[in-house]
Amino acid sequence: MARLLENLPPEILENVLACLPVHVLCRLRLVCKKWNYLISQPEFAPRQASYVLFTPKVLQVKAAATEIGMDWEVLDMAENRFYKLSDSFVAKYMMLTQGHDGIWLKYTMAAGGGLIYAVYYGREGVDREHHIVCNPVSKDFHRIKEPKPFCYHDSDIVAMLVDNATKSYRIVTVEPYQEDRGLAGRLRRGRVYLYDSTTMQWRKLCEAPPENKYRAYSSIFMGDVFYALFMDYSVAPSCPKLYSCDTETGVWSYIDVKLHPPSSQKDKLQLVMILGRLFYVEYHGLVSSLRRIRRIQNTLRATDASTIEVSVKVGIWEILLAKRELINVTQISKMLSISRIILDERPETILRDHAIAVGCEDSILISSLAHRWKFDLLKNSWYEMPDNTDHMQGTREGTAICHGICAGLVHLDLREMSH
Repeated sequence: MARLLENLPPEILENVLACLPVHVLCRLRLVCKKWNYLISQPEFAPRQASYVLFTPKVLQVKAAATEIGMDWEVLDMAENRFYKLSDSFVAKYMMLTQGHDGIWLKYTMAAGGGLIYAVYYGREGVDREHHIVCNPVSKDFHRIKEPKPFCYHDSDIVAMLVDNATKSYRIVTVEPYQEDRGLAGRLRRGRVYLYDSTTMQWRKLCEAPPENKYRAYSSIFMGDVFYALFMDYSVAPSCPKLYSCDTETGVWSYIDVKLHPPSSQKDKLQLVMILGRLFYVEYHGLVSSLRRIRRIQNTLRATDASTIEVSVKVGIWEILLAKRELINVTQISKMLSISRIILDERPETILRDHAIAVGCEDSILISSLAHRWKFDLLKNSWYEMPDNTDHMQGTREGTAICHGICAGLVHLDLREMSH
């Protein structure tokens, strides 16, 4: 095939490549000289933007990562199917340069543009923690410094903004409120840190809003503005509050819009940006306590049933920032089945499974352990999404344990990362 393409004029070759799906180009590794220019053109943008990362938030590996891989899974919106992006190049780097015997733990923190931010832990050695920002298509990556103080990778709120023109990026992380022993059990305000790839440094941007007992629930970049959703536990019932933050000055601005309160404290609340508009998504109903899981297990054993049905509700609202209004978009309620195998073998998988929502093209995609949906804003209709079964079962071929879900837009990009 290479010989056939050798003698083609560049213009014809570019036209041929432009018609191929990006994942095919990744496999073929056929890149013309003007590739960087080609993929920056408007006609290529929809093709790049139609991939969504749906992958475990936490992946704990029982065997060496080089033996099983720790792939990310991306959903191709056009084909409505999942593809895998390998991160074996990171494992090989750690083994060859750091002397690690494989990877033990991986946190996928955020994704944006063509980049993914993840934290890896090696099995051995002093220098075990690696913060990696990579392009899983070109297999190009940076190891960035660890944010100080120590990150709570399973509870921090992280957002990533990528400049698609320069491939530079920013990462904002919001710590959860923590109990400070030095303050007689009082809660310590969460701190906000910013990483800028142009300076290759983390810096403390600010502290979370000053009100007591706030907890960060979700964050998102909308343009260059960083938005964060907090839950105010200083009032009863608790209520969500929306803030924006200037990433240059670290100044918070409260957005006085009355958000729909969660049905319970276990609900998952998410900010989603799509079509230049900001949305608020609530997911309610998945089993949220170990005591309830035990009761369900006893019921299944008594009836010899293989699955249990739970009621799940999803609500979507649009936040009109200019008018400070909340508009109801849609509500849906369904009975979903959870496998007895998951309940028996990995009950903590359900407890840690927080539904995730992300916007792509003209749809809001929602994924949880139990089910995956897509709401088309233009058609005002709900659709089913395929299962990425490798990760949704809580284990992977008996070699890895998965917790929670991380999602983000991934523009499959063959350009090298900026330095």
